[in-house]
Amino acid sequence: MRASRRAGLVIASAFFLVGLWPGALLAQGTTPDRSILFYQGMLQRNPRDARTYYRLGDAYIQKARESGDVTYFDLAEQALRRALEIRPQYSDALRHLAFALYSRHDFAGAANEAGKAIALNPADSHAYGILGDAYLETGQYGLTAETYEKMLHHRADLYSLSRRAGLRALRGDAEGAIADMKQAIEVGRASGQPRESVAWAQWQFGSDYFALGNLPGAEAQFLEALKTYPNYYRALAGLAQVQAAQGKYPEAIELYQKAIAIIPLPDYASAL
Repeated sequence: MRASRRAGLVIASAFFLVGLWPGALLAQGTTPDRSILFYQGMLQRNPRDARTYYRLGDAYIQKARESGDVTYFDLAEQALRRALEIRPQYSDALRHLAFALYSRHDFAGAANEAGKAIALNPADSHAYGILGDAYLETGQYGLTAETYEKMLHHRADLYSLSRRAGLRALRGDAEGAIADMKQAIEVGRASGQPRESVAWAQWQFGSDYFALGNLPGAEAQFLEALKTYPNYYRALAGLAQVQAAQGKYPEAIELYQKAIAIIPLPDYASAL
């Protein structure tokens, strides 16, 4: 099993390392599928409603994150561009479009749309986050740090703290990264953020521990992610990494197979 020889295997492709997304438009307990059908029905009655196109785009984004089906980002882009055709100065739609583009690795496009969103609404912390993510992916670390700090200035929450944690980890500041991630998860839980977003942070925290060789810490965080969001494919694959690193290959194979059954990522298959 190749995972045993590569303890540092990245458990998700670069695409699925897309950062946190608030998913703020979906009420807790409302599935993306139900929201998509609802907004599609509304648009059949009123096809000139920019806000409904924006909400439909948001639902597509959340569906893409939860299912791993990248075609939903394409659908999100279509819905959001339609919203902007109707209402060109729609800052929220621009921010969401930036995220959809970032998720498809169009980092220049994402930075451009996020910049437009910030110009229209300088207090939009999530737009700063997407802009910083685009800078990070293109190696502009100074601009990344500056932009993340602006995001934190507007709102110190799960999304801003986890981003700073990632940047600190990249720069070798393990202690600072762990402190930020702990705070991010605590704030996310306390403020009732979407379960998938909290689980993402817990999975990322576990991945940081794994990279440091702290297998018990990694395992604990992956298990917490599964409590927060049952059958979370990232956490299942993370646990598989831990089991493989401990020489428990049958258990690792079973966990990878569970993750693949949810989302068949090539990295999971190649680890078997």
